[in-house]
Amino acid sequence: MSRTVLLLGTWHRRCGGPYYWRRAFRHAGWDVVGRGPWRADEPFGSHGREPEICQDPIDGAHNLAGTVAPDLVFLCDGGEGYRVAHLPPDVPFVHFSTEGSNMGWSIGLTPHRYAALMCNGADADVQWLPNAYDTCEHWHSDGALREYDLVQIASARPARKCLWAQLAVAASDLHIRTGDLWGPLYGAAYRHARATWVCTTLDFVSMRVVEAMAMGCVVIADRQPSMSTLFTEGEHFIGYDGVPGPHGENTPDPQWLVDTARQLRRDGDGGMAERAWRAVQPHSYLHRVERVLAEVFG
Repeated sequence: MSRTVLLLGTWHRRCGGPYYWRRAFRHAGWDVVGRGPWRADEPFGSHGREPEICQDPIDGAHNLAGTVAPDLVFLCDGGEGYRVAHLPPDVPFVHFSTEGSNMGWSIGLTPHRYAALMCNGADADVQWLPNAYDTCEHWHSDGALREYDLVQIASARPARKCLWAQLAVAASDLHIRTGDLWGPLYGAAYRHARATWVCTTLDFVSMRVVEAMAMGCVVIADRQPSMSTLFTEGEHFIGYDGVPGPHGENTPDPQWLVDTARQLRRDGDGGMAERAWRAVQPHSYLHRVERVLAEVFG
């Protein structure tokens, strides 16, 4: 007999919300019911797939009254401060946050509290998990053509848009794709690109790192402790010291980035993409689900 998990949170395609967890739970043999904020005027790809139960949170809390009786309640908090009201006392509850903030309210409600590595601090009893990649979207070593020399899409922040504009002038010989793409095109871009770059500035490892590595795409990342904790520079990624851009966000030096992309196209990556791909294999959302279920149900 199958079991049911009730997923709560913001259904955002890029922020590791219920969308990724749902696919992983279903791969693990669970029935999934989704519930969370959803705006009908949002275009497809902006917030992934519509949850099965659509209801805006009331005063920042999910009220479970009248909801299907699940075997597990799982809240994916992306820093929005969502809470769960009237938790069934006999149903296990998991609180997961990509940011690690606003988790204090769940202390004492559940021992199963997790935060992704990208957060800048969390409560002492929160278990840390590195960011993960979607269970279904990953490289299969299938020899996919790398049509793009360099890509970076989604999160069109001012510093990144400034850099994108400079690359369009400085690298006319390279096949570069930048922009604010979402949905299925996001993963496809990494599958068909030699390299991407990340601009974190703060000390965290963004989802972009794990997602790109899972697609066999070389990651060019700014040097910071969290990145070095999970990966080795020169073996799994290419490191750089950031140049401050608009709003203080670090970006690579444009000419250095162009020269690095040209070198990768000319000489290859020396096996870096495959080494990084192997390094992130334990970091899929299916692995996350299996770990959480083992800790909740024993």
